[in-house]
Amino acid sequence: MYLAIIYILAGCYKGERRFIEILYTFSSPSTAAGVHLGRSANGLIEWKNNKGKTLKEMQEAEAGGT
Repeated sequence: MYLAIIYILAGCYKGERRFIEILYTFSSPSTAAGVHLGRSANGLIEWKNNKGKTLKEMQEAEAGGT
């Protein structure tokens, strides 16, 4: 299961934007990335951690035991 948080602008109140946060679950990283980016996407290379490592690189490192 893959998760994506989507923020939707609900409106403005006294000049302040108000958003609704919705948590979606997806069966693949590519579907989650596609919804998040609004286009077709390869989730294995689009999703990156805070160090810039792609999901594919993380999976390969885990499989290799490093």
